Amino acid sequence: MPIHVICPGCHKRFNVSDQFAGQKGPCPGCKTEIQIPSLEDQVQILEPELAPAQQSAKVSLKPIRRRAEGLTRKHWIIVGAVVAVGLALALVIRFDPPAEGESANWIMLFIVALALGPPICLSGYAILREHEAEAYPPRAAIYRSVSCGLVYAVMWRLFTMIPDWMSVSDSPLMIGVIGVSVILFSSLAAIAAFDFEFLMATTHVVFFAALMAFFCWIAGDWQYLLD
Repeated sequence: MPIHVICPGCHKRFNVSDQFAGQKGPCPGCKTEIQIPSLEDQVQILEPELAPAQQSAKVSLKPIRRRAEGLTRKHWIIVGAVVAVGLALALVIRFDPPAEGESANWIMLFIVALALGPPICLSGYAILREHEAEAYPPRAAIYRSVSCGLVYAVMWRLFTMIPDWMSVSDSPLMIGVIGVSVILFSSLAAIAAFDFEFLMATTHVVFFAALMAFFCWIAGDWQYLLD
């Protein structure tokens, strides 16, 4: 093993064979006499000995599993059951229309909107939420969906009533303006309930409106949207 030597005159570093250990010799550069250290004088760096407990210890590299906080199968069954009830009510309206002059249709459809609002909002949240972010616990998601769904149902009913109040039922332009205004105000409920961005909240509202239009179609007549 070579011996590392530093000349005290020119401070040059070089290696000397261990067969010259303990001897003296001139520096190749400045000819200063150098005392070559013996092998016993070499600095040895020893690794610390591990204790028995450390030798037998093994590093655990098990991954940390992320616990899912989404909706369970039970919650989806409840959502499906409520939607089925709403579909049944729409079919009742279709095949059992009220007598002329009665207003049971819009009342029944408003009940359908109240019943379907929360499950539609809940399913819409499950679809549209940011999946990289932590989801709301199921109970909190349900509470938020109920409050948001009730707001949607009331705003939907206002959309069906305002054109008659303003006597603009025959004006597609005014109906469009009212519809856009209702969607914008309803989006605030989605933003408050689910922390959606504005575009995602608007999509959530349109999702509800599209399903309600579908149920009105199931009920048998588009006029129920503005009746």
